[in-house]
Amino acid sequence: MLRERLITDVQRLGARHPCVIATMDILDRLEERDIQGDFCECGVWQGTQPILAKAYVEGKGYRPRKYWCYDTFSGMPPCMIVTSSTVLVGQPFALLGTP
Repeated sequence: MLRERLITDVQRLGARHPCVIATMDILDRLEERDIQGDFCECGVWQGTQPILAKAYVEGKGYRPRKYWCYDTFSGMPPCMIVTSSTVLVGQPFALLGTP
């Protein structure tokens, strides 16, 4: 009942059905496996996924989670490989690692 109601509600806000189902399935698996942590979305747009996640977690009585929502408000930058030897001057963020 909760799943069906939330699917209808967030689809009215513009969420796509496969994304809604995937989010709820992920939250179920996190709870079943006792995985702690926060919910983070990069590229929030209208915020329907975090709204869905919070409502689903509360409705199911799952452990509370923090919700971190990030957006550039101008589109995501192009993908790039960044290594520990790459210097990014003037970039808003960088992920360091080895390819």
